[in-house]
Amino acid sequence: MRLIFCYFLFYATALFGDAFDDLVTAYEKYGGDKYMICEEIIQTSHVLQAAYIANEAGAPENIVIGLLFHDIGQVAIKENVGNIEVLHRYHDDIGEEWLEERGFPEKVCKLVKFHTLAKVVLCMEDEEYFEHLSLASKESYYYQRDKYLNEPGQLSLDRFNALPYREDILTSRKCDDMAKIAGMDPDHFIAYKEMIERVIRGKGKPAQNPEWRETVNALHREMCRDRSSFEEMMKNRIKSPRNLPHL
Repeated sequence: MRLIFCYFLFYATALFGDAFDDLVTAYEKYGGDKYMICEEIIQTSHVLQAAYIANEAGAPENIVIGLLFHDIGQVAIKENVGNIEVLHRYHDDIGEEWLEERGFPEKVCKLVKFHTLAKVVLCMEDEEYFEHLSLASKESYYYQRDKYLNEPGQLSLDRFNALPYREDILTSRKCDDMAKIAGMDPDHFIAYKEMIERVIRGKGKPAQNPEWRETVNALHREMCRDRSSFEEMMKNRIKSPRNLPHL
């Protein structure tokens, strides 16, 4: 038993090293590219902002790391895929496979796999949600909707709706949609190094705020009410003590 435990510890440590190094390498190569052509922010800023918002809201570490890696499918194999539209259309599936190969827990992998579907579901459940998406996200919505609402995509929708952590993924999607703030630069990937290791070892910390989902929802409502004020508030948060207020 001791030998098995030591092997697991060694294996998890090796996977962690690969995951972190591969993450940094991918974003060093392609993280400076625009998130999408009509967006003002770059890939690196987008994923760091998404993780930052979730972390500040007190979300579980699995959620924070899932958001940090949610677009890894867009950058990890970019040099091998010449068609950018293919990357956008299938980066969720590519990302899930990338994370599975590096030993991430199921919840993290599923957050990445379903983060585009989550946008479709949120728009289906609330007609106004679409109106507050960025221009690029609105454009990608249509082919993402077609991907999931037509066979065999319907099977993915059914699987998503059956997940016990469905609401967590929907809430994390709101962090994703808020994380498009030009001029907001949270901590670098190194700030999440120990958290990534804990998550891969299955020891990610639970929510630091039991009401983290409501905190995220409140932030999203604030963004919908006045995007400019919301973005200014978030940029100011970088300079002040941690933990977002309940709005």
